[in-house]
Amino acid sequence: MNILMTNYRLSWYSGSDTYLYTLGVELMKRRHRVSIYSPFISYALQGRRFEEAGFTVLNKLEKRIDVIEKGYDFDIIHGQHNSAVSDVCNVLTKVPAIFVSHGVLPHPEKPPKDVLINKYIGVSEEVLDFQFKDIDNKRKEIIRNPIDTDRFYYSPKKIGKRLRILIVSNYFGNEWSGDEIWKAAKELNADVDVIGTNGRMIFATEKIIKDCDIAIGLGRSILEAMAMGKPVIVGDYNGYDGLMTKQSYEKIKKCNFSGRTKKEKWDSVKLVKTIKNLFKGDYVINGLENRDIILENHTVEKIADRFEEIYNEVLSI
Repeated sequence: MNILMTNYRLSWYSGSDTYLYTLGVELMKRRHRVSIYSPFISYALQGRRFEEAGFTVLNKLEKRIDVIEKGYDFDIIHGQHNSAVSDVCNVLTKVPAIFVSHGVLPHPEKPPKDVLINKYIGVSEEVLDFQFKDIDNKRKEIIRNPIDTDRFYYSPKKIGKRLRILIVSNYFGNEWSGDEIWKAAKELNADVDVIGTNGRMIFATEKIIKDCDIAIGLGRSILEAMAMGKPVIVGDYNGYDGLMTKQSYEKIKKCNFSGRTKKEKWDSVKLVKTIKNLFKGDYVINGLENRDIILENHTVEKIADRFEEIYNEVLSI
């Protein structure tokens, strides 16, 4: 199958493009051809990563005949971000499309109104109910974030002389100061590292996650840390949902690990107490349970299976 994905930008590393990278690599392993269209591409960062992985990266789709001449006769559009989806659907008018939404706040996550969408996918209950509330239930469903559990392998560790806290957030230093973490780290005599736009901007985040004792953040970054067997606290500019456990996962997943489940405002006192209680107990078991959650609910293999089924369902209409 020849699949065309869309994303508003392929520039710095963010959740939606990493989602497509993870899924697309798995689909190519299954002998699908995968291209991706984005009007804004950085070949110094994410654009280069996609090309190196085997994607055909496109930033222009002018005419249907031009697309065919270049050998891109697409079977289906796997769309993310409304303007990018509209761009390709208004050119490739006969190609069926699905639309995947990752959030409730950013405007690009709203479904496009000017083109036909055959199937609507939300990454959580919150997204499905908010973005697709007027869509018939048969045309929408939840498919959660895919994680490559070979890349993000199980990597538990014992605490060294100093606790190592990892902030995983592109919002840190922008919408969110994270002051409570720095104060907590000082009291705990802990080291702090940051992955994100105001920290380390790297693709191979697994190399940094491997060395941390606990991760704090939101979204798929939290899932990646869980896959590596790390304890995690879900919290960011939206507020805190707290420590991830088998029990809390069932509620926190409904808002896509965003901090919007509880929206608690934590100070350093609450953070210190939570971290101390965690590491007084069997924190390795907590990390192992996190790994098990990912293996049960988020492996890219299972999620690619369902997308293949959806592609075939749409094409059979």
